[in-house]
Amino acid sequence: MLSGNPMILWGIGVIVVLQLLFTYWPAMHILFHTAPLGTGMWLRIAGLSIVLFLLVEMEKAMARTRSS
Repeated sequence: MLSGNPMILWGIGVIVVLQLLFTYWPAMHILFHTAPLGTGMWLRIAGLSIVLFLLVEMEKAMARTRSS
């Protein structure tokens, strides 16, 4: 899985750091006319991400049973 290639983990880490800088660093707000996300929005994002993940996993499971 992800542990097979350490560069993947480094890449994910870099992306997370850059996203947090873009979201919360005040200089980026001025440059891109953005605003930081609040806790409520993060909860919505997490909830929708979980739902999407479960839907994709269900689709993959159905495809496996159809091909068997």
